[in-house]
Amino acid sequence: MDRREFLARAGTAAAWAAISITITACSDDDGPTTPGPGNGVTGSVSVSAGHSHSGARVTDAQLQAGDAVLLTLTGSGHTHTVSLTAQQVAEIAVQQQVTVQSSDDQGHTHMVTFN
Repeated sequence: MDRREFLARAGTAAAWAAISITITACSDDDGPTTPGPGNGVTGSVSVSAGHSHSGARVTDAQLQAGDAVLLTLTGSGHTHTVSLTAQQVAEIAVQQQVTVQSSDDQGHTHMVTFN
């Protein structure tokens, strides 16, 4: 790969690198993940009641549609839901930070942050 090709690829990677996501989860988590092109945006889920959940992913199709989205957080023996308005989905799509609170299940909630 020559310098020109490298810089062209780096520019494409830099555009996706702006959608940096950190997932905060249980102690057995493998660490932060950053989605690449075509993977949508995964929100970081706060640790509450000694655990976290997975499933807070807004897909590329959902981001492009710009409609309200209902996500389900799974794991730890119970679920929570996260409701995003169309406005919040639009903000996530342009890389603005959006934080929402999950539904209350088992006497607690989780904060989910996108971007």
